[in-house]
Amino acid sequence: MVIPEAAPGMRARATFRVEFASGDVGTGDPISVQKVIVITAVVLETREIRVVTNVTLAPAAAECIGTVTGSGVNVRAGPGTEYAILTQLEISTQVTVIGVEDGWARVRLADGREGFISTRFVEAPCIPKG
Repeated sequence: MVIPEAAPGMRARATFRVEFASGDVGTGDPISVQKVIVITAVVLETREIRVVTNVTLAPAAAECIGTVTGSGVNVRAGPGTEYAILTQLEISTQVTVIGVEDGWARVRLADGREGFISTRFVEAPCIPKG
C-alpha cells in the first residue's frame, strides 16, 4: 500500500476493516465473492517546537543571622553527630543560617566555610522553636 502523503522517515498507522462481503456459489460455476475493505491510514510527522515563556525568579530570601547559645559548639560536616567536626564556636558567635533540616541548621561561618550545628545550640528567627 502506498500512502502519497508519507515521506521517508515518517511513521504511519493503518487500520483495516471489512465493511461488506458476499458470495455466490453456483453448480459448476466458479465461486463469486464481492467484498469492501475500508483502509484508514494516518501519517505521523514529528516536529520540534520550542516554547519560551517569561520566567520570574522569586526574590532571594533575606539572610537569617543566628547566634550560638553554647560554648564549644561543634560545627559538623553534615547534619548528624556521625559527621566530622570542622571547628568549634563559642557562645554569642554569629552565623548565617542558610537552611534547617531534621534538627540541624546549615550555617555559613564568617570565613565563608559551611557546616551544620544542632538547632539546640543556635538561636535564629528562621529556626522554629521547639
